[in-house]
Amino acid sequence: MGQENAGEIFIAVRNTLEVNDGVIVNSSIQSRGGVINITAKDIRLRGDSNISLANKCMGPLSITIYRKSTPKYPQYAQNIHY
Repeated sequence: MGQENAGEIFIAVRNTLEVNDGVIVNSSIQSRGGVINITAKDIRLRGDSNISLANKCMGPLSITIYRKSTPKYPQYAQNIHY
């Protein structure tokens, strides 16, 4: 049995991603790495919500948030990488 990278999570919403007391997590016990990519105009984490990654093998982890611009406010588009 070989060792492979953990899977990736891709979330793309047209307008707002809203999480109420929820968790978006990518976790691995025996693999390396983990990726979460989110694309939305707005992301709202309410209450005890979080976005997280964890792995036991100390591989690369990344959370990338792509904030969509709107025609009215193109200057607010930004990419955030953790």
